Amino acid sequence: MANRIDGKKIATSLLDELQQRIQSAHAKPGLAVIQVGTDPASSCYVKHKRQACQAIGIDSFAHDLPDNTTESTLIQLIQSLNHNPKIHGIMVQLPLPNHLDAQRICNTIATHKDVDGLSSANLGKVVTGEKDRIIPCTPKGILHILDTISFPIRGSCCTLVGVSNIVGKPLALELIRQGATVTLCHKDTRDLATAIATADCVISAIGKPDIIQSPWLKQSTTLIDIGIHKTDTGICGDIDYASAILVAEHITPVPGGVGPVTVAMLMHNTVNAYFSSVAK
Repeated sequence: MANRIDGKKIATSLLDELQQRIQSAHAKPGLAVIQVGTDPASSCYVKHKRQACQAIGIDSFAHDLPDNTTESTLIQLIQSLNHNPKIHGIMVQLPLPNHLDAQRICNTIATHKDVDGLSSANLGKVVTGEKDRIIPCTPKGILHILDTISFPIRGSCCTLVGVSNIVGKPLALELIRQGATVTLCHKDTRDLATAIATADCVISAIGKPDIIQSPWLKQSTTLIDIGIHKTDTGICGDIDYASAILVAEHITPVPGGVGPVTVAMLMHNTVNAYFSSVAK
């Protein structure tokens, strides 16, 4: 039976540390959270982020815009936030409505305020491994989870299912930087089961409920599930939890696994951005 990774506990520990750092500051860090439209999942994520700000002492600036917001209006808002000294971090909740160019919007955020780490400039720094790179929140959270459970990244074989700019690509680069051998899988991978079969760690963000089955897994693997899906029987991830828990060594539940740690990492990046601005 696998050890269940308690993401809420990991996140709480990190948030407590951040709260102590904030209490030593001369002013409060500020995070602007922008949501365009009223997508229920996005609204839920934004709510958790704003609650985390309130809990640890970050000033949260809410910008909730209608679905029909134009690209120029959104860019003007971001540019004003770039020049606002009370704002140390800016994040735009994705996905955006189809008429908006998400990458162009992310690229409008000042590099030092891009606490989601999704601008081309920051992703480029992840590629080159620069010291001041801002790692996107979900990959950063996963690395923190692996560190918390003492997973030996160096020399391990890690299979990532999903190659987005938000998760798969930056996470692969960071794992390689720490000495892992990484296999990347995506929607065109012909034999996903074979790609997973020898992995010491499987990290899935493919977006298909319960697609990864326990017969694909080797004994004592570590499973990190980023997927979250509403089904007729409840909420589940990409990995068939009920069967996988019987063969894995560690596994993240859905919900309560990666999600809370991702939110905590957004707070971490924001606090770091604040102290960097103070240092300058």
